[in-house]
Amino acid sequence: MQKRILSFVLLFLTITVACGQERKWEPMVSLSMGGYGGGDSGITFKAGIGLGYRLSQQWSIVPGVEFIAAGELGESFDETDNEDKGGYVFLHIPLQMQYHCQLLEDSKQDLIIGIGPSLNFTIDNNKYWYDHELYNSPFLRKDFAERAAVLDGKDKIKRFNIGIQPSVMYQFNHVRLGFDANFGLLNQNKKYAVSTKKRYFFHIWSTFTYRF
Repeated sequence: MQKRILSFVLLFLTITVACGQERKWEPMVSLSMGGYGGGDSGITFKAGIGLGYRLSQQWSIVPGVEFIAAGELGESFDETDNEDKGGYVFLHIPLQMQYHCQLLEDSKQDLIIGIGPSLNFTIDNNKYWYDHELYNSPFLRKDFAERAAVLDGKDKIKRFNIGIQPSVMYQFNHVRLGFDANFGLLNQNKKYAVSTKKRYFFHIWSTFTYRF
């Protein structure tokens, strides 16, 4: 399913470029690092591509395709001897409307404020691990421990999420530096989860972008 979605998005971007050679297109790549929260918390990395189209001097629209790796603090993404990997990987598809405010007349320095929706697909899910001190604690209720044992090896969160992604960037020449975030709008807890609390993921990054 995820491969089909990625192929469709890449095909869409290719067709869009081919049909719009006379327009103002701005391909770009970005790298980000930050933190996330929402039930779990830790460090998060993001990398991807975008394709900006200038609607006017002040406005542009930017679809993109990105990958997000989110891991618990102190955990390694390739830790093979740890049954609880403690992290997630997402396919992230944002679509931002951006406003460009020129800081100096006749300069290439802009303050860019953006916001828009995003689609998020979980392609590597963290799993419940019953043989963990949290679940084996003698202070837990018996029914809680029994439910936790049933969860062993099951995915922690749902496969799909919708979010809102704001950003604030400073642009000079071909470089953009700033911050962006993504706030999930859907409860990501599975129905079989131990906790009955709702889980809404959010990510906050410092971002470097290069536009061609």
